[in-house]
Amino acid sequence: MTTVADLRTSENRPGLHVTKDDEYTPATGDFYCPCGESGHTNGDANVSSMVAYYTAHKNICGGRK
Repeated sequence: MTTVADLRTSENRPGLHVTKDDEYTPATGDFYCPCGESGHTNGDANVSSMVAYYTAHKNICGGRK
């Protein structure tokens, strides 16, 4: 069984991870790029902005340290 902890991003598991338990709780998000850049935020609007940032970063980043 996969747990939420298994899906967290890290140096060994780069990517984007967003959670939102239900419509009444704020979203949380994390990202980790192979280049070493990472981020974490809380709140629906902040997570939405982080997803946009990560997507733009991923499109221009070579992914190397």
